[in-house]
Parts: sequence; C-alpha cells; structure tokens
Amino acid sequence: MAPDTLTARLRNYFIREIALLENTLEHFRQVQDGKSDEAALDYLSSALYAFEKQEAPFTTEFHLLRREWDAADVSEADRQAVRDLAHRAAQCAQALTKHMQKDQQTLGEQKDELAKSLNHLRTGRDLLSKYGIGPHDDTGVMDKKV
Repeated sequence: MAPDTLTARLRNYFIREIALLENTLEHFRQVQDGKSDEAALDYLSSALYAFEKQEAPFTTEFHLLRREWDAADVSEADRQAVRDLAHRAAQCAQALTKHMQKDQQTLGEQKDELAKSLNHLRTGRDLLSKYGIGPHDDTGVMDKKV
C-alpha cells in the first residue's frame, strides 16, 4: 500500500480513537466527583458498555494498521505526525484510566461503608433479638432474665 494512503488511514484511525476516548472521558466527568447514586452508576455502566463495544474493533484495526506501518517506507514527517496523534490518544487513554480507577476506588470505599453499616444493623438486630424485643415477642416486655 502507498505510504500516503497508509498515513491517512492511520491518522483517521487515531482521530476516531481519540474522539471515542474523549467522549467516554466526558461521560465520566459529567458524573460529579463522589456522586455514586444509582442513576450515576447506571449512567457510567452504560458509558463503559458502549466504550467496550466500540473499542473492540479499534483494537483489531490497530493491529492490522500497525503491521502495515512497520513494513512501510514512510517519511519521517509522516511518522512524526502519526506519533503525535498516537501520543495524544495515549494521553486520553491514561486520563480515562485514571478516572476509572478513581471511580473504582470510590465504589470500593462505599462498599466498605455499606458493609460496616450492615454489620452495625446486624449487631443491633441481634441485640434486640437477644433481649426479646422484636416482632416475635408477644408479651411486649423485655427478657425476664435481664
């Protein structure tokens, strides 16, 4: 394939890849920091699903283009232009990864807080049941052993 055509295809590839990464990153930015209500999580989940679905063909396309690129005789100016786009795509991917890791950490912290709350609830429930206070106590009085 002619180097000019290959360079144009690679430029086109990276422009589309950058647009996908920036679009997905924008979805993450739209969810306020620390906000993780159900609607926000659903929003992020659908954004991630869309990204993964669109990213798979990009990976295949990239491997094919890379093979051609490595074998082609391309001018240094064209190589530098493609390297610049590849660097920009890598920066976008790094920013997206950072956002995803931050959200994953937030979710992990919230999971831990939820586990603590559930343990407190269980402890309170167990205490109430131990002292005979609850729906199964027909007498309406506390355990006589207390």
